Amino acid sequence: MRDGKVFAQVIKILSSDENTLKCAEDVLACLWDSYHIAKISVKFAVGITPTRLESVEEKGEFALPNQKPEETISFEKTIITGEGGVIEIGLHKGCGYSDWTTEDKEEIDMILDVFFFHFGKFRMINRVKKSIMIDSRTGLPNIQGFIADAEKIINEKEIQTYNAYCFNLKRFGLINKKFGNNEADRILIRYAEALIDFMNEDECVARLGGDNFIALIKQDRTDEFLRFVSEVKVHATLAGRQVPVTISAGVGIYVLDETVEHYDQVISRSAMAMNVAKNVLKKPYLYYSQELNERVDMEKKILADFRQALKNREFQVYYQPKVETDAYEIVGAEALVRWVKNDELVLPGVFIPTIERDGSICDLDFYVLEQVCSDIKEWQEKGLTVRRVSVNFSRKHLSNPSLAEDIMDVLRRYGIGADYIEIEVTETVDEEEQGLLSEFMKKMKANHIAVAIDDFGTGYSSLNILRTFPVDVLKIDKSFIDNQEHTENDQVVLSNIVRMAKQLNMDVVSEGVENWEQVEFLHDMDCNIVQGFLFDKPIKKEDFEQRLQNKRYDETQVVDYVE
Repeated sequence: MRDGKVFAQVIKILSSDENTLKCAEDVLACLWDSYHIAKISVKFAVGITPTRLESVEEKGEFALPNQKPEETISFEKTIITGEGGVIEIGLHKGCGYSDWTTEDKEEIDMILDVFFFHFGKFRMINRVKKSIMIDSRTGLPNIQGFIADAEKIINEKEIQTYNAYCFNLKRFGLINKKFGNNEADRILIRYAEALIDFMNEDECVARLGGDNFIALIKQDRTDEFLRFVSEVKVHATLAGRQVPVTISAGVGIYVLDETVEHYDQVISRSAMAMNVAKNVLKKPYLYYSQELNERVDMEKKILADFRQALKNREFQVYYQPKVETDAYEIVGAEALVRWVKNDELVLPGVFIPTIERDGSICDLDFYVLEQVCSDIKEWQEKGLTVRRVSVNFSRKHLSNPSLAEDIMDVLRRYGIGADYIEIEVTETVDEEEQGLLSEFMKKMKANHIAVAIDDFGTGYSSLNILRTFPVDVLKIDKSFIDNQEHTENDQVVLSNIVRMAKQLNMDVVSEGVENWEQVEFLHDMDCNIVQGFLFDKPIKKEDFEQRLQNKRYDETQVVDYVE
């Protein structure tokens, strides 16, 4: 080479910055005196990602100021990159300067090799940086990519023109089960492609992980976006043929304004709305609000206080009698839990749904069972005639394969006979849960413990339960007797439920009885065991103990109580 110092200087310039293209103008200035290169044009093509997020072709031009380049390329070089792409560099010498000699071209070629080496390094670093912000499965931005987009919009003072949407794909687990993991991944890619096709250039969408996504969409497209995510049509390949797949999503919406200062607000508030819509209200979408925020804060406090409350025995067991209406005799009771916190009663409707979703309900159910067994033991020692007490157990327990044995352990520990306890569960439409529930009932029956189905008639599989489940007691939901005037249809449905249940050797209890008209209606249906405010609201242990001593109600006293 005519001047080793020039070559060394080129290497020094290229090594000074990771961005090779940024150094190109300085390289040109360094080479001017030796080769009179006035302009470099660079074109590189790269592979296309699954969701077409990367351009097929990118170009760049770098020219020296105050130097006029020739229009035609004087020297060009092409290299195939390791990633399967192509890089092309064209050199334009300055107008009026002599053509390059063979020796000049060899030296320029050597310099370009160095340039290619540094450019390859730059591309690799750039791709690594980009991969940090891209979800590898779908090619969509990941959480880091979304944060970068959100921060840019916030900094540009444009955030108030957007809504944030956090959304979760409904029943995607069933798609996995039906088509297998590999095809489910391809379905997810097609879904991501559909999202990208919907987006405008100034909007963004990212995958948070699993089947959860987040997007920033212009506010005037709210209705359009909600319609879109309610029914995205893609396809799957099954047994060599394409089959249509429709994917819907549950959405949380946060209406953004100029007070939004941080991306964390965008993510957390839209995600909060989505979780409440999906897990609490069972709605397709929900807007974030301050009231929603307060509700979630309250639920967090409930969960934070629950463990200590359980330890401090703040939960008290109340009993609501079950009454045989021919003689007004107490034939049993349901154990119901109340939370007494700082001398104030926290209603079950406030805390039960929260700990149900959290799974903490399982600990509370066993707490109640233990207290009931302790109370029964005390009543027996006092010589009282004890009736069977039903204890509610959440379906959350069904994932516990030793549930039946755990219940029996409690009874054995307190020395309570199986005929004094009844386990209440609710209907379920989930096939897997139904299988687990059936197995649990069989184990209970083998141990001579009665099982009751609570709120019977509110689910979609009621008749199937009658047909296939080893049920001992049906508790008819109060909705069957709530009407002020009972129609012929009411009579036909209820009378047939009672008749079928009794033919299957099941006892029948009607819940929510509040007046004598309901008692008479139930008598006509041959249902004479009731539970409700007509006889007693849920009462403390001491009050129920008094009821056990009396054994039955006086009709006049009951009327006085209702009034």
